[in-house]
Parts: sequence; structure tokens; C-alpha cells
Amino acid sequence: MDKKAKVHFSGVKNATAEEALLKLIPSIPEVLKGTVAVKVHFGERGNKTHLSSDLLAALLKALGEKARMSFVTDTNVLYRSERSRTVSHLNLAYDHGFCQEKLKVPVLIADGYDGGDVVRVKTKGVHFKNFPVGGAIFRADSLLVFSHFKGHLLAGVGGAIKNLSMGGASRAGKQMMHA
Repeated sequence: MDKKAKVHFSGVKNATAEEALLKLIPSIPEVLKGTVAVKVHFGERGNKTHLSSDLLAALLKALGEKARMSFVTDTNVLYRSERSRTVSHLNLAYDHGFCQEKLKVPVLIADGYDGGDVVRVKTKGVHFKNFPVGGAIFRADSLLVFSHFKGHLLAGVGGAIKNLSMGGASRAGKQMMHA
């Protein structure tokens, strides 16, 4: 595991979000290997602030052949929401344009149909010695996190960090973090 992971940033000054994203594409393919899990947030019903499926489709198209071994994913949530159960979660994703028809890659829920596709990952953390993550995310060879940046009441800058930590955790992992 490379302990010096790179974070790529593209400002949107005088550019659309799509233009800014497309500037990043040349630096991405070299680090992606094998099957790529593209972690997204499909948005809640009526939410307008999640990253759009149009923007993700542009990214996947620009990735070309690398995208052929990709899948788009999220995990189910704990709270009452369409995103708490796999079938309704996928229906919501489809309604927001996150579907194989548009993205040209499969869309799946990383912790499986009933939340049971979980891999416990050993950690050197203070609070957890191992942590349950969505199995599909764990088994992917590479992970591309497609996140928005936002402030979060409890965690300061939360959009990108929360999309990966809470969003990659199984339901059990989410319960552990909240406890």
C-alpha cells in the first residue's frame, strides 16, 4: 500500500465544474489499476447538492478504457431514507441518473442486498482494531472517490471525508462510528 497517496485538486475559477474535472483526468488513469470502485453519493430525494450523474458520466467517458473495469457504488445508510435499503437505494440512484444505461458501467450497493457483504479490515486506530467496510469496495483493486466539498456540523470539512468514511462503511461500521 502506498503511504504517500496523492490528492488531486482542480479549481473551478473561470471554469464549469465539468471543465475543472476534465483537467484532472490526465493525472488519474496512471494510479487506477484493475477493477475500479467509483465511490459516489447518489443524493437524497429532492436534494440538489450532490454531484450530478452528468458530471460523473463525463468523468467515466474521459477515463475511456479504464472505465470499462469500473463500477459506481455507495453503501446503505442507517437513518430512515430511500437509501437505507438496497432496492429503494438503487431506484433512487436511477431516478437521479446514476444507472448503467447512462454511465456505461454497473451501479451497485457495496455492502450487498441486505448489508451482509462486509469485510472487516484490520486497523491501527485508537477506537477500532478492525472495521467493517462494504465488501465490493474492499475487493476493488482501485478506489476513485467522487465527492463534493462541504462544511459539516460535526466534522468541519465533511463532504469528501464523510463520503469515504461513512459512505464506505457497512451499516455495522456506521453504527460503530456513531457510538
